[in-house]
Amino acid sequence: EGSAFDGQIALMCMTCSHLVLVNHKGELSRQLQDLLEVCLFAMRHLRLARLQPRLAFVLRDQHDRSRKVHEDMLKQMKSHLEDVARTLGTPLNDLILLESTAVFLLPSAVSSELHQGQEICWTSELFAREVLHLRSEVFRWLREDSERRDQTHGLAEFGSLSTWYDYAATVWETLDQFGERLLHYRTIHEIELRRELADVAKSVVRDALDGTGTGAEAEGSATGFHARARMMVDSFVARMHASPTRLDLETTDLELSRALACLRDEFVSRLEHDFQTRASDPRFSATAKEQAKQQIRTPIDWAFENHLYTWKLHLKKASDER
Repeated sequence: EGSAFDGQIALMCMTCSHLVLVNHKGELSRQLQDLLEVCLFAMRHLRLARLQPRLAFVLRDQHDRSRKVHEDMLKQMKSHLEDVARTLGTPLNDLILLESTAVFLLPSAVSSELHQGQEICWTSELFAREVLHLRSEVFRWLREDSERRDQTHGLAEFGSLSTWYDYAATVWETLDQFGERLLHYRTIHEIELRRELADVAKSVVRDALDGTGTGAEAEGSATGFHARARMMVDSFVARMHASPTRLDLETTDLELSRALACLRDEFVSRLEHDFQTRASDPRFSATAKEQAKQQIRTPIDWAFENHLYTWKLHLKKASDER
């Protein structure tokens, strides 16, 4: 429940089918709604909305088969999914077809009772009748949707079973490659919070590297790691040319490496402090902040390696000239 694999299977059905029957025991739960939320996000993000599937819910083993209660729950779910789709920048009907009455309540398939001390089981006639009714509705949906697609597009999405298989294989490869990163979220709200937290991390890293902060965070472009590292490398290059002996070159190289490493550590500490300050909003979970915090050091390490490599090029040139 809630695993990435469950999301992959659900999303595979929604992206490769014209009609998806959600066979569910019990009521239309919040967990089911959350799964559909994340599937909508993945369909939009991965651009897997070539088909526009129709969704219908089949609720089995229902003793109280009053449709009004379940249809009201479905209307609430549809309203929520419409809000989610607006958040993604697209109408819900561009992703899926969901009617507010598309819920079927099936009784138990098998009935049983004791007869002369033995349990006797048989298939319920009521269940058979309701399944036949569902079957007729399925074919009606398929026929109406096919007619609508013919009027809108003129051509079928797939000319043969082989072309559908190729498409389905491509979809699964995409889900296998990217799905776990998208489908491990619980709700679209969590996705939006992760995005917002990622924007905070990016702005903190950008300010640390380029010195683009404002107010007390920066006193001009020289406060950025890039600017200070360049100044440091330039000063050591000038010092190296002033004393080009082999001993001086080795000493200068050692001092520059240590100074640049200290500068890196200083900026990593500043980076983590600024991130904690800007990400203090209680909406961000401690787990999400810790995951983001582990990733923000990487750009500083890359910048450090880049400036160190630049220094090594100057050092090699000076050694060759000597």
